[in-house]
Parts: sequence; structure tokens; C-alpha cells
Amino acid sequence: MSNDDSPAGKYASLRQSMPQLFDNPPGDVIRVITDSDEIEAFERAERASLAQYAKPLAWAEVGVVYEDAYIRVVRDAVAFPDGKKGSYIRVVPGRQNFPGASVLPLEDDRIVLLRHFRHATRRWHLEIPRGFANAGEAAEDTAKREVYEEIGARVQSLTPLGGIHTNTGLLSEYVPLFAARIDGIGQAQTSEGIANATAFTADEIDELLRSNEITDAFTICAITKARIRGVI
Repeated sequence: MSNDDSPAGKYASLRQSMPQLFDNPPGDVIRVITDSDEIEAFERAERASLAQYAKPLAWAEVGVVYEDAYIRVVRDAVAFPDGKKGSYIRVVPGRQNFPGASVLPLEDDRIVLLRHFRHATRRWHLEIPRGFANAGEAAEDTAKREVYEEIGARVQSLTPLGGIHTNTGLLSEYVPLFAARIDGIGQAQTSEGIANATAFTADEIDELLRSNEITDAFTICAITKARIRGVI
């Protein structure tokens, strides 16, 4: 239908390599339209609607509309439970984006948080270590490596905490969470925008949450899951 480098061609390749992203489970779900004739009909109708309002016709294009090594921005044609059709944008992993891990470091009875500058928000955050996996790397090994790289600590024991979908309205990724007993705090990875690593008591963590100084979803979720499981 389209060459492999077109949005539609990349979309077809993505459907083959990651079919789980196009599941249509039973029930009143928002159905991803995968039939090529149905997609083309949707695009024609959408272009006509956009032209009426002098909007960019590219907004009607179904497929992988942006791609780099780490993310792919996908526009799907969808059918809603009431029968209406529309489009949805979502972000799915790029070709070199391997599922990573996020880890709650514990030094004795204290929680270690990084003061980390994040480009996306252009602000400093108190948060736990996290990162992409290397090719073929298990989530547990990613967790240990991230702790060592970001705060210079070695993991003595690792406890799985489940995982998190960070933004179910936009992102497809699922990130495993762990709690890690560590041997101390070493050198922070300043080259990655990490100013320092600090150990906080449970009461101090509660105050940081209460005052909204911790806003990172990975951190809030890991603390919650660790408490529910009696890890902290």
C-alpha cells in the first residue's frame, strides 16, 4: 500500500512487530481500526473536515507520524463504543527503547531521593532512580545498574513492587518498580543533571508529599506500593 518509510508503511511494520499495541479486547472498547480500506475512508473524511476549517490536512494521516530511537508518535483511526469514528495520538516505544525500571533505594529505614533536573519540565524534582534497559537486560539488572550509576550505591537486596503505567491517556509503556536495600550513598551522577542524593525519614517523606515537593509519578507510586507491601 505504501513504502516502508511512509507513516502508513511504518504503521504496518509496527503492527507486525508489536501486535499487542493493536489489541481490541471484548466489550465496549475504543476499537483500533486496522482494515486498510476503512482507514483510507476515514482519512478522506477527516481531510474534508479539516479543509473546511483551514486546518492542516496532515492531521488526518493515520500512521507513525514521528519516530526516533526512543519514541514513536502514532495516530490511530479508532471507532468509539457509540459507533462514531475519530483519531487518537499515542506514544509507543522506539526501536531502541527497551523496557526499563524504576527503583526505590532504601538506606536502613530511610528513603533515598535524587534531586534531579528534568528537561521536559525545566525544573528540579525529588525522585527515585530510573532508566531505560540495555538490549537484552532484565528489569532487575536495570534497577541495580541505575542505582549504581545515579547514586554510586550497590544493591544488597531487591524487592519487586509491581509496576506502573505512567500516563494511560498518552503513553503505552509499562515500567517495573523495585525497592532496593543499598550499601550507602556514593557520588551522584552530575553529568545527568543529578545534584545530589539524600536519605529521608518516613516522616520527612510524608511532609514532602504533603507539601507537593514530590510530584514524580514513579516516586509516588513506588512509595505507595512499598508501604502497602510492608517494605517500608
